[in-house]
Amino acid sequence: MTTSELPVFHTERLTLRALTCDDTDALMRRYSEVENSEYMMFGPLSDRESAAKIVEFAESLVSEEEGVLWGVIEKNTGQLIGVLDYQHESAYSEVLYRSEIGYDLSPAHWGKGLMVEAIRPTLRYVFENSEVRRIHTGVDVNNYRSIRVLMKLGFQFEGILREYGRRRGQLYDEAMFSLLKRE
Repeated sequence: MTTSELPVFHTERLTLRALTCDDTDALMRRYSEVENSEYMMFGPLSDRESAAKIVEFAESLVSEEEGVLWGVIEKNTGQLIGVLDYQHESAYSEVLYRSEIGYDLSPAHWGKGLMVEAIRPTLRYVFENSEVRRIHTGVDVNNYRSIRVLMKLGFQFEGILREYGRRRGQLYDEAMFSLLKRE
């Protein structure tokens, strides 16, 4: 599959679609916001070339069947306001059965329920179009907004992994959550 074959999802307020090279400048703007970078998925970025590598990463995930990275577009403005990805893990088996979800939303759009709205159709897509049985993620224990997103989507809290995450040279504890296909 290529990114051009990736489904596009339309929700009430959002469009989720494959990232393209046309998104490079928007990615650069989002991921160069150093003051809002505490929980960023990528960055902070210092140059446009780094932003272009995010698009290349998105293309490689899909072409190598290792996952999907969607751009989250606000319908009213047409602006890229976030990203949402699934990275599939086959672990020690050749059978794909689990995937890790990651997401990021520009702070100006926090607290509006947009990420819950974005994730819902993608969960269905991943569960219905792959052998994935489990989707999981770890979030910084202090990232209360992200934890709330996962709880609203029905993810189950599994525990704390101490000093599991690393961001800009600092270790942090991660709260682990999962959602099973049968749930």
